[in-house]
Amino acid sequence: MMQLFCKRAAAIVAAVGLVFTTAACGSRGGSQAGSSKAPAKLATASASLDPCAMLTSDEVAQAIGKKVDKGEAQDEVLYDSRACNWQMQATGYVCAKDITGVTLELVQPPQALKPRFPTAEAYYPQLLGTLKQAGNTVHEVQGIGDAAFISEGAAKKGLDVYARKGDAFLRVFSICAPPATLQPALEGLMKQALAKA
Repeated sequence: MMQLFCKRAAAIVAAVGLVFTTAACGSRGGSQAGSSKAPAKLATASASLDPCAMLTSDEVAQAIGKKVDKGEAQDEVLYDSRACNWQMQATGYVCAKDITGVTLELVQPPQALKPRFPTAEAYYPQLLGTLKQAGNTVHEVQGIGDAAFISEGAAKKGLDVYARKGDAFLRVFSICAPPATLQPALEGLMKQALAKA
């Protein structure tokens, strides 16, 4: 699952024209509470948030209809950011049709862009536009935080929900299952996570 997470992260970095190195996916966390080593120099209010504390395993399981493991912290996997992954416990699933897990990430601009986009409010439209230019199907949605949009890749598999509340910018996504299957679950989880932002 971590390898797939890094591939998804690499796609976003490629979209903004930066080089993604293997070092970005080199650090691991390992507990529901998150890693004790905090990423350095987070640009926005997300610096004070712990994604593994923003959703519980029961909430994720209820949303996707499958039992999941405890959240696994994934620190410093992207842009000095941090994330938490809940992996489905079952085996024998098919990625093309089954939800295999959910990841909640604290969104940060790439290091090179942080001086230009020091806040979540400033970075939100930049990222939305970048994903559109990369060929993703992107549309804004109402009723989630201060602003939110959904991004769907050309492969029509997996879905990303991005939302901003104040200066906290979050992304919840799953790399498997058709977008229509994922959207209600991921939107609901985003609302729950933002309630703790």
